[in-house]
Amino acid sequence: TITTTCTFVAGMTLTGTGTLQLSNAASITSAGLTFPGSMIFDGGTWTLADNWVVTGDLASTSTAVVINGAFTFTVGGSITPGTSANIQGYCTYVMNGTGTLSTPNTGSFLNVKITINTAGTITIGSALRLYGIFTYTAGTLDTTTNNSNLTISGATTLTSLGITWYDISTSSSFTLTLASDLVLSNTFTQGNTLIFAGAYDISCANYDLTGAFSTTIVAGRTLNVTNSMNMIIQYATDRDFKSSSASTASYFNFTGTVGNCRICNMRITDIDASGS
Repeated sequence: TITTTCTFVAGMTLTGTGTLQLSNAASITSAGLTFPGSMIFDGGTWTLADNWVVTGDLASTSTAVVINGAFTFTVGGSITPGTSANIQGYCTYVMNGTGTLSTPNTGSFLNVKITINTAGTITIGSALRLYGIFTYTAGTLDTTTNNSNLTISGATTLTSLGITWYDISTSSSFTLTLASDLVLSNTFTQGNTLIFAGAYDISCANYDLTGAFSTTIVAGRTLNVTNSMNMIIQYATDRDFKSSSASTASYFNFTGTVGNCRICNMRITDIDASGS
């Protein structure tokens, strides 16, 4: 365990597959070396002085950790924050091996920039809570083994071309920016007011919104729902299901049965509907 600045220097030889634990707060320097094991951050604010590469896992303890620095943290294994904790900061994480990306409970989350660029398989845990920037570049992203639920709780940009998510939930009011089409095999659950941005379509089996919340779809783009649509406002005040641009339509295509499309107390503006 290191409780102060961690500095490797050129010419050092790092061997073994142990775990480096960093506690407190300081800067860390790799000098271009690869750490042949895993790293655990035990709270505090840490600053990357250069790019880091670890062949194993990256984790935190039950204390929140911030990792900053305009550099890349490449992880060959899993990324997992501790119970009721989080990993956040403005460095960029790249997962380039085989491992798991998950958060253990509702008190933990990832507020990061993360890229999946691997020849291996990244398995999404049963729960993944994140917001920030998520970019899929290459590799296998397994969202079905654990029937994964991606929960997004703040402004986020998703690039997930080629990925089929299982479930996605939103838990606060924000803008979700799509940099590719968004495809789910199961349910998109909207837990608060949501604005979609980015000129891409959304496709899912089920779309659920229950509460006094509004939904904005990008003008010219389509929300495709193949099984059930529930937009049921529980309160007297109407909420909006609308296009992002007045007088320019967005599209809603529903191909489930008529009885599975339930829209109540929604003010629908500039939405062209088709299908069932």
